[in-house]
Amino acid sequence: MKILLISDTHGAIQTTQDVIYEEKADVVLHMGDVGFDPHYLGQIYYVKGNHDLLSEEPRERLLIFGNKTVFMFHGDRYEKEIVERLKGRYKERWFDMEFCIEEYTELLRDVGRKKKADVICFGHLHRPFIKSFSDLMIINPGSLAIPYDGKNVSYAVLNIEGNQLYAQLKYRMCDGK
Repeated sequence: MKILLISDTHGAIQTTQDVIYEEKADVVLHMGDVGFDPHYLGQIYYVKGNHDLLSEEPRERLLIFGNKTVFMFHGDRYEKEIVERLKGRYKERWFDMEFCIEEYTELLRDVGRKKKADVICFGHLHRPFIKSFSDLMIINPGSLAIPYDGKNVSYAVLNIEGNQLYAQLKYRMCDGK
């Protein structure tokens, strides 16, 4: 099963439609901050992001594909807990993104265990990454509108083959090419 993971499209409907068309995935998951009426894209699982003020979508979803459980949410869902963890350990007021990602990873491993998830997918950071552990995979597909590096928008593809999980980040130039 091929699952397309997108997030933080912030109104970039053409790029989003292009990626969905090109990838021809079995399922599409959007981790929030859509920026347009999500019904334009057809059958997609969404969660509400911090910019989706009028959305009636849930803040998180727990989905089962084959024998794998995927927990999805927008990254702001646990942001306060991350800040509190950082404040509790360090005196600095600002932290670099890599350090924050490590803290997110630790918190999300705990969340994954509680939710009995095999995969956690989230957005919000606009920073694509995949972290794999023996019992859990954590994926942030980045943004299809406002890239972290200012150059390449990104998304991810998750493949479930039996008990195996394979994930890949993919990039496109900001102008949609």
